[in-house]
Amino acid sequence: MDRLTVAEASARLGVTQAAVYKRIQRGTIAHDKDVEGHVFVYVDASDMPTNKSTDIARLSTDGSMDKSAHDKLIEELRAHNEYLRKEAEAWQEESRRKDAIIMTMAQRIPELEPASEPQEAPETSTNLHPGVSPQGENAGRETTRSRSWWQRFLRFE
Repeated sequence: MDRLTVAEASARLGVTQAAVYKRIQRGTIAHDKDVEGHVFVYVDASDMPTNKSTDIARLSTDGSMDKSAHDKLIEELRAHNEYLRKEAEAWQEESRRKDAIIMTMAQRIPELEPASEPQEAPETSTNLHPGVSPQGENAGRETTRSRSWWQRFLRFE
């Protein structure tokens, strides 16, 4: 296990220094500090990337990227950006299509008519016979005024 500075560890692992510091913060890499506050990282051979041919942006020992890797990375990023632009255009077209469908449906729905005037309760005759309720045969039932509109519509009694 080698004791390296953060810069040396980042070059050897093929990652940025920020990635090494993040590993230190998460506790996924062994490290220590000296008396002066310098951070050292312990890197094992098993921590090294094995297949460097898959790394497009491989860093050299001085931390810079070679020209061909840089060009490959830029080419890949441009291709990815073009793919994302096409996806965004497709989603925008889908959104426009859905908006047109909703507008068509909204135009086909007729406007609701305003509520009609509230109906008055039917007039009852005065009590001509003693002992007979003024409501007569409707005794015990709810009056028309107290029933809701849907009960009157469906003729619930």
